[in-house]
Amino acid sequence: MGEWALLDAHGQPLPRLGRKAFALLVYLSLANGGRATRDRLADLLWPDRDTGQARSSLRQTLSVIRATLGDLGLQLFDCDREFIALTPGLLASDAREVLGHTATATDPARVDALYGGPFLDGFFSGSQVFEDWAAALREKIDAQVVQALHALVRGLPPDRGLQLFPRLLAIDPLRESSYQLGMELHAALRQRDRALRVYESCKVMLAQEYGVTPSPETERIRRRVLDGLPVEPQGATPSPVGAGNGAGQGAGQGKPVVRVMRFANLSADPGQDRFLHGLHDAIVIELCHMREVTAVRMPESGAPLPYADYILTGSLIEQGGKVEVIVRLVNAETGQDISGERFRGTTGALLDLLRDVSQSVALSTRFEVLQAGWNLQDLLPVDDHPVRLRVLRAHSRYYELTASSLQDAIRLCEEALEIAPSSLRAQRMLSLAISGSLVQGVIGRTAENVMRAVELARRVARAAPEDVFTRCVLAWALGNAGKHEAAVEELRYAIRLNPLYPTLHSDLAEHYALLGYASEAIAECAEAIRLTADDVVSFWRYHSIAVAQFAAGNYAEALENARRVMREKPGLLRGALVRAAAAAALGLKDEAAQTVADILRERPDLRLATVSPAFMPRYVQDPHHSVFLDMLAKAGLPA
Repeated sequence: MGEWALLDAHGQPLPRLGRKAFALLVYLSLANGGRATRDRLADLLWPDRDTGQARSSLRQTLSVIRATLGDLGLQLFDCDREFIALTPGLLASDAREVLGHTATATDPARVDALYGGPFLDGFFSGSQVFEDWAAALREKIDAQVVQALHALVRGLPPDRGLQLFPRLLAIDPLRESSYQLGMELHAALRQRDRALRVYESCKVMLAQEYGVTPSPETERIRRRVLDGLPVEPQGATPSPVGAGNGAGQGAGQGKPVVRVMRFANLSADPGQDRFLHGLHDAIVIELCHMREVTAVRMPESGAPLPYADYILTGSLIEQGGKVEVIVRLVNAETGQDISGERFRGTTGALLDLLRDVSQSVALSTRFEVLQAGWNLQDLLPVDDHPVRLRVLRAHSRYYELTASSLQDAIRLCEEALEIAPSSLRAQRMLSLAISGSLVQGVIGRTAENVMRAVELARRVARAAPEDVFTRCVLAWALGNAGKHEAAVEELRYAIRLNPLYPTLHSDLAEHYALLGYASEAIAECAEAIRLTADDVVSFWRYHSIAVAQFAAGNYAEALENARRVMREKPGLLRGALVRAAAAAALGLKDEAAQTVADILRERPDLRLATVSPAFMPRYVQDPHHSVFLDMLAKAGLPA
């Protein structure tokens, strides 16, 4: 934290290491279990070199570290052909300690003492991939430290809390909630003028950095200060932003909160207020059906605004019988626009417009919030409303992974492509829907279907080579085609673009497992688990982890993850097959037999000979695949 240095147990500097060597130690000190695969480290520190050259540079760097620190009796590494690990107990990291305290919400005073400045402040490794990883972690640490300091300040008398206020602004001068806290502290000490000066500083900052005015909560505090009234905090301390789960978690509710504002009537017809009131309620109702978000409605006039991570706001314009509704999704913390949409209709068809706007806005908000949690940015061009709505509906139906929902997803994508044949989002979604349908046996596993999913995703990847989600979709299509090595390359490239998206790591773990690289698969499992927050695709990550654990012979872990998959998605055939095999391997005869019975109830034609590749990719290593089929046979799946 702050200036980078390597110190001994007494705080004295050790011999200076080169930047690559220091970056290697930093990454390992923060990695799960203090270890990583050689390929991961080579890609992280030498992304511009081919695999052979990068691994050679890694070996040279390890030799330099050993030579530099070996004379001091420090044998830092425990290495084998696949992994590089730190010797337990020899290397401590202040950043790891800060993350530990903030993650468990313990001892915020210790967090304050440990925070010596931004993570790796002023350090440059020479690798852009490492810098991207460090920047994301720096943002995460700063956000969590601010949260800890907020908790610390609120537990102190106002005069002592004010002593930490400048430190909050120094760590993150662009966080509005810190200014609100400063106003509250000054108000508690009856320092009206100082509270108002903090407000003015906040107002200037928001205008200069974001081009927005202070939030309603900030204005509420200002009004109470002006009126000489007590200032009571509304909501909780700020949740960490960019910490692997998108925006804050809504005063402890566990999922992001979206506040739906009343839309502004910019027309000359006051009668449109009734339409906008109905639209407000319709959007809230649609959002309430989305399990990934909590929707709160705009309160009655004069009531305090509820806490929110995101704000939905908009306006209506009418001219000559034509109506246009403009909708914006805004980050409540920063005031930045996340997305926007325009809808056009006529005054004679307002009910149709209300239905289309509410459904599209709710679906769009759902996926924008999910992408924020996954640290994803969709780089594909935005479609016009009729196409966009069909693609959003297809995406929503896809995640249900039932026969009817997958058929609907394909149909909606085909309709979208009839309207806009060049729509990249529709092509990507169609590839995803075809792959899911192949996995669930909804459509025939013909060469035409398999390759159509691949070609659709490839076409989109050529148009947007750095779109991470597209690379993930392409990797899955390639895996369904049995091209696991190609899928691995796609996923490793995507991880270079966004190392914080957990699905990339769980998917890579599954492909490693299918190729027989058990130790690499387990390492990717650990990274996926470290990054994972429960969301709409958590079940698939745990399925991939179960496949990898089974290949490694960790049948108890495989069964635990497969059970979790089946709790969330009881109709996922692949998950049921892994559960049956893992249960049989552990001698759990009743569970294995019942799982097979459930499978045959849905797929009475399924036999050992048709499991792969029709419903489950084949393990490339014959021993792994033989064990899998033997356990399914032991569970009772007919030959």
